[in-house]
Amino acid sequence: MFGAKFDSLPELLVKTLEPENDDAVMQYIVFLCGKQVAQRVQQLDREFWKRHHKQRRRLENLLAEISRLEAALPLDEHEREEFLKWYQEMFLTMIQQPEVHS
Repeated sequence: MFGAKFDSLPELLVKTLEPENDDAVMQYIVFLCGKQVAQRVQQLDREFWKRHHKQRRRLENLLAEISRLEAALPLDEHEREEFLKWYQEMFLTMIQQPEVHS
């Protein structure tokens, strides 16, 4: 989750910000996914989250780049704020799965 290897979340976010990755929508979605993962880990394992304070700070600083990515999205300026607020809320909301009885 916090490591520096190619398969860690911070490294994915860093790679997503590289200049050759110029798809603003894809960058934004990757960062929303990262935010979602971080929120779920924090909710499901608070002790793990607390133990990794230094690494968590790095991840949180990277995730803060989402505001810069939002500004690069091809959206109408008049609708941007309202749409992004709604979209983030919908994206990050955990949907309860119905129980399946067999």
